[in-house]
Parts: sequence; C-alpha cells; structure tokens
Amino acid sequence: LEINRDEESFLKGEPVLLNGDEDLKLLVVSIDGVEIPTKSFKIEENSLYVTSDKKNFVLQTRVEIDPSSNKSCMGLYKSKSLYCTQMEPEGFRKVTFFPDKPDVLSKFTTTIIADKEKYPTLLSNGNLISETEIAGGRKKVIWEDPFPKPSCLFALIAGDLGLISDSFVTKSGKKVLLEVYSDKGNEDLCWHAMNSLKKSMKWDEDRFNLEYDLDRFMIVAVDDFNFGGMENKGLNIFNSSVTLVSPETATDRTYFRVEAIVAHEYFHNWTGNRIACRDWFQLTLKEGLTVLRDQEFSSDLHSRSVCRIDNVDYVRSIQFKEDASPNAHPIRPESFTSIDNFYTPTVYRKGSEVIRMILSMYGESAFQAGMKKYFELYDGQSVRTEDFLHAMELGTGKDLTQFKNWYSQAGTPRVKVTSSYNEESQVFTLKLEQSCPATPGQIKKKPFVIPLKIALLSEEGKELSFICEKISENSIIELRQKNEEFSFKNVLSKPILSINRNFTAPVIIEEDLSLEKRIKHLCVENDPVNRYIAGQNLLTEELLKIIKGKKNDFSEEIIEAFGKCLYSDIKDYSLIARYIELPSISTVVSTLSTINFEKVKESIVSFCKKFALFHSEKLFEIYQELNKELDYEYQWVEKDVAKRELKNRVLFYLICSEKHEYIELGYKQAQTANNFTDTYSALSSLANSNSQLFDKASKDFYEKYRSENLVIQKWFALIASRNQPSVLEDIKRIEKLKEFLNDRPNHISLLYKTFSMNPIYFNKEDGSGYKFFADKIIEIAKFNPNVAAVFIKQFNYYSKLNSSRQALIKAELERIKASVRDMKNSSLIIEVIDNTLS
Repeated sequence: LEINRDEESFLKGEPVLLNGDEDLKLLVVSIDGVEIPTKSFKIEENSLYVTSDKKNFVLQTRVEIDPSSNKSCMGLYKSKSLYCTQMEPEGFRKVTFFPDKPDVLSKFTTTIIADKEKYPTLLSNGNLISETEIAGGRKKVIWEDPFPKPSCLFALIAGDLGLISDSFVTKSGKKVLLEVYSDKGNEDLCWHAMNSLKKSMKWDEDRFNLEYDLDRFMIVAVDDFNFGGMENKGLNIFNSSVTLVSPETATDRTYFRVEAIVAHEYFHNWTGNRIACRDWFQLTLKEGLTVLRDQEFSSDLHSRSVCRIDNVDYVRSIQFKEDASPNAHPIRPESFTSIDNFYTPTVYRKGSEVIRMILSMYGESAFQAGMKKYFELYDGQSVRTEDFLHAMELGTGKDLTQFKNWYSQAGTPRVKVTSSYNEESQVFTLKLEQSCPATPGQIKKKPFVIPLKIALLSEEGKELSFICEKISENSIIELRQKNEEFSFKNVLSKPILSINRNFTAPVIIEEDLSLEKRIKHLCVENDPVNRYIAGQNLLTEELLKIIKGKKNDFSEEIIEAFGKCLYSDIKDYSLIARYIELPSISTVVSTLSTINFEKVKESIVSFCKKFALFHSEKLFEIYQELNKELDYEYQWVEKDVAKRELKNRVLFYLICSEKHEYIELGYKQAQTANNFTDTYSALSSLANSNSQLFDKASKDFYEKYRSENLVIQKWFALIASRNQPSVLEDIKRIEKLKEFLNDRPNHISLLYKTFSMNPIYFNKEDGSGYKFFADKIIEIAKFNPNVAAVFIKQFNYYSKLNSSRQALIKAELERIKASVRDMKNSSLIIEVIDNTLS
C-alpha cells in the first residue's frame, strides 16, 4: 500500500488504520521493504494500527487465509474447485488488512501465482499486463486497473473454466475483448449473456453517451454466489442462475432476467465504479440510479408498457410491504448496525422510482443534461446523493431542495383524491391531500414533492382537452403542500379521472369510488399502467370485502369486468396476461390490520375458480389458438414470448376450474412441450391442484432434470410453494436428495425462503412452520449470516398476525438471537430481529 498521510494526522502522530477480520493470520508488516517490530503495530477489534515517523511510505502486510473453509460467499472463498471473490460491501477485509471503505479510492495491481494445470484461468480487474510460466509448474499473471476504485470493487478468479469470446467496437473505434467464463461444458449456455452485454454497451453509448474504458470486459458465472451479480471493475462475477440459459433449461422470464442483470452490472461501470459512493449511507446513489438505467434499457428493447407494469408491480407488492414493516427505512438510511441489511427493495427499487420522478417531471433532455453534469463534475470521485442532486439542479435548472425529502423520509406517501365537476362552468376541480404513515424513528413527515401525471377521460375512453395553469407540458401536476387544489377549465363533459399515469410517483392513491365507478374506470382507462392498477385495485377491494365478511361471494359484474380484456382487440398479448394477473398476497394483506392467511388464500382460490368457469370458453379458445400459432421450434423473440405468456396464464385459470379435461391439458403440456417455459409453466399450474397427475408430472420432471442444477433448484421452489398439507414433509424429503446442497445459496434460498412465502403452511397455528424455518436460519447463520439475515425479514408480517402467532414467532426469533449471539457477524442478524420485534 502506498500511504500518503494528510498533514494533520501526521503531526498528531495518529496511526494508520487498516480494517481486517478475525480469520486473518498476520505474518509480516513492513515499511519501505523493512520488517517493523511488533511494538510498531497492534491489532484491536480486528483492525491493524501501524505507527511510523514517516509521512509517506509503502506499507506491506503478508497474511494467511483459508478460502476453502469460508462458506459465507464473502471475501475470497472456494466454490467447488474455483477460487472466487465477493467484496461488496466489506469483504476485502476478509482477504487482507486494508482501509476498506468506499471513499478510499486506489489503483490496484494484482499478481496471481498458481499451479498452471489446476488453475489455468487467473483473472482480476483491469488490463492483463503479463502472463509467464515460472518454476514449479506454476503460472504468474499480473493485472493492472488504471482507474482508482474502492476495495469493494476488487475481484479475483482462479480456476479451470470454459470460455467464449467476442468483441465490441466502441463509438470511438476502440476494439474491446469480451469474455464470458463458466464451468467447462456450459460454454454454449453463455451466448445470451454475451449478446446481452453487447446490447448493453451499445445502448449506453446511444442513450447516455457513455463508452467503455478498458481493453477487455469479463463475466464469470459462479454456482455459489449470494447475489445476482457484482459489478467489479472489468470483471463482473455472476450467479450462474442469471448467466446460463438455453430453451431446454430456462424460461422466457429467465432470459429477460439475464439480459437485465448483465445490463445492470455493466451500467455500474459509470454509475458506481467511475463515480463511487462517499460512504455506505449513499448506497442508493449507485443502485437506484443503475436500476433506473437497466429498466430504461429493457423498456427501449422490449414492450415499454409491459416492462413498466412489471417494475410497478414489484414496487407495489414488495417495496410497499417493506415500507409498512418494522424494517422500514429511507432510501438513504440515517444509521445502521450492518450495511449488509440495506441491500433492500427500498434502496434499489424505491431509489430508482425517486430518480425516475426527476425524469418524468423535467423530461429526457433536461435529465440527460443533469447526467452529463454529474459525470463532468464527479468522474473519478466518491460522492454523496447531494452531489447527484446538485448536478440534476444544474441540468434541469430546478430547485430540488424539497425533493430531497424523498431521500430522508421512510414510508409510502398516500394521496387522498376528492373531485367535483361543475357542468355549468365546465370546471373540474381536483383536491389532493398528502400524508405518510409513521415509520420507525419518524413520526411526523414533511410534505413530499409528488409529481402526478393527469388525464381526463370521457365515458368512451377518449382524452378530454382542458386548461390548467398548474400542469406541465408533460401533463404533470406537482403536489407540494399537504393540501392543494387544481382547477381544470373548459372540460366539455363530466370526466373520469386518470391520475398518477405511468406511476409517476411511488404513492398510494386513495379514491372513494363506488363499485360502479371502479368498473367504469377499469373499462375506459387507456394508460396501460393505470389500467393494470385499476384491475388490481378492483379485485383487491372485492377480495378484502369477502375476507372481512362484508360480502359472501364475487359478483358476476366483477368477474366479467376483470376479464373484459380477453375479448378486446389489444395487440400486445403480454399486456392481456398482465391485466388478468392476480394481486399478490402481500398486496391483498397490506391493508389488513390482522391477517388471516387461510381466509386470504381461500378467497383467492375461490375467485380463480369462478373466473375460470365464467370465461372458460374464451380461455380455452385463446389457449388453442396460441398453442397452434406456437407449433414450431422455440424462439426467444418478443411476439413468441408474449404468446407463451398469455397461453400459460389462461392455462393456469383453466386448471383452476378443476375440470378434469383442463387438468389433463396441463399434464399433456408438461410432458410434451418443446421448450422449458411451457414445461415449467404447466407443472406450476398443476402444483396446487389435487390431481394425482401433478405427482406423476413432478416425478417425471425430477427424473428428467435431476442432473441439471439450474433446473432442479426451480423444482425445489415449486415443491416448497405448494398449498398442500404434505409440503413440510416434501421439503424434508428434498433435503435428503443428493441434488440438494445445503450450503449453496441458490438451493437454500429457493427451498427455505420459498417455503416462508407459503401463506398457509408457513403460518400454521401450531407453529411448526416457524420452528422449521428458525432451525434453518440458525444452521445457515453459522456459515452464511447474510442469507440468514435476509431470511429473518420474512417475519415482517409479525405485527399484523394474531396474538398466538405473534407469541410463536417471538419465541423463535428470541431463540435465533440467543443461538447466534456469539457467532461471527451476528450483528446483522440481531439488528433485523430487533427491528422486527420493535
């Protein structure tokens, strides 16, 4: 390490501090090549303190570590025969003593020496400087990264891997070598990732004018990895589940996911790597911004409406749930015990929505001007969210002072809508009131800036013209006060309000509408996102009425309205599939003060059966038509993906009808489909039927795919999600299979975390589900505390359960807490438990 101390710390005689870990065995400490005595350094709380009378010097440390015993998938660890790293957020201190903080930017030169037969693949960040053979049958490689970076972006790979190669010529004419590495034999499964990378590089040049800056870009697929991917400078490391795909082993959605994650990690090269975070409180600075960029990438390549609906659905069902939980936090947290706990939907997805509001309010040109300023001012630096907002103010010419409340306040704002129409004056008046529920540590909230895109629709669904002084050219009104009133003049007929179109703000809109008006809104809404949300809200409201005992059954009117799109002339089949999608259980229960999971599940199952029977002829007609149109070799192209989505959505409903001929139809598809999307979709739809055909199809699926790791782990999740009394025993049988590896993050997450989302059998009144899950958390915490902490967040519903279930959960959480207290890195687990119980 080249140490250059500032004048103040040098004059005070302060020691140099390097972060470390208890598993580091320190062998030597040297200054300028001379070993220093033990009195010149000390280790306290895993940190190394070195004293010297020199202001500038070269500090060398030599340590010994054992990657093969490191099962946490953090730092340097061994995945089968492959040495691999994951450094973000604080993994580098598990490798050696270092000032392991995001604002310490360093240029890294990495030398790797290894047996050339066992480890022919030796990779690190940057450009390859030299590769030589040395004595003892070993190979020595030197990599140099010319760009300063924090230690969390360091990466190293050593193994014997397969490789595919390609190249990309940047807009300035530089040829970049592209490489994707995987286990040997999987090379053909890497080409989709490679093509996704090339699309990402081209898109970033076209949309953001950002060019790649090194001579090569590498991706490595690893089976044992805690995350989807990691953006290490020039050497991205990916979970193999989001790298390797083929029509025989991956669904259409997996293809989309691989493309999006490859793009996300590549886009970090500028938003996260070239410009880094000043500290971990600024995590949303890189993650929220990069999520926005990968969402825009997907939207530019595919159906913008469908991509937006998928992203909005995630925010409404997952992020809103976190906002309403004991673990609610701002997108920029004010404090934390462990940063590992803040890689959350709030930091990522809400962070993205907050930045998207700037794009929506001021438009693409102004937003790009702000991004240009951001790169001009801060390239090569570590910065704060305030710096990003400053660049946006310069680019847009707008004051974002009040807008900063989105960064410091937790919770999901609510906007109460009241409207009236004066037929005589032809004035439509809109009254809005914003509020935000109390969250941990934040009782009162300051008003947010809430941009709401508006349209006024006629009874026929046409947009009405109007005059409004407070609306922008983007059709957006900005709610800045607690209460505001907006007048729309020259409105020729009583309008139907379409508000927060395209989900311009991550808020909950509260409108006191009758059932008749809700149905009317659903039928005339012409904004795809609002059309989707209107259907979700309509069905959710009806489900809640039945759950609360206010209604006995679903009216024909509701069932007909929810399925009206089946009879429409909508050309995008993916949109129709989204429009008849069921609300998630988390969305349904989010407004309940006390959750009765049995009643929730019962009401959803009842709706599915009634919907399927009411529309069965049309559903079957659509299935037959699309199945016939897809009767050729699988292609991952937009039109085919859309057809498969709708075909498999209607198959799901047909099987829900419980008619034997439709269950047989699903079984036939599971057995004879020419692609994995159709196979797995049919099996999933059969999973919660009571038919013995599922058992037969499931057994056949297992026998066919048991040697395909990427597939069999999906089967684990399918079994764990079944609404069947035998589910816990089925999970225990899976644990005994040789294909299940109980220390692999993918396997334990897909089996155990999926079970924790099984509403009935995870929440059994006898507490058996809670006890089983707690046992697994305690086991996993011993070797991978990060995954264990994520699992505990599945208890976020704690405060909404009845007192007996709360008592059962509390006992299990206290048992977990007592069991892990003396374990390494237990603080991140205990922090989540304390937040949940608070």
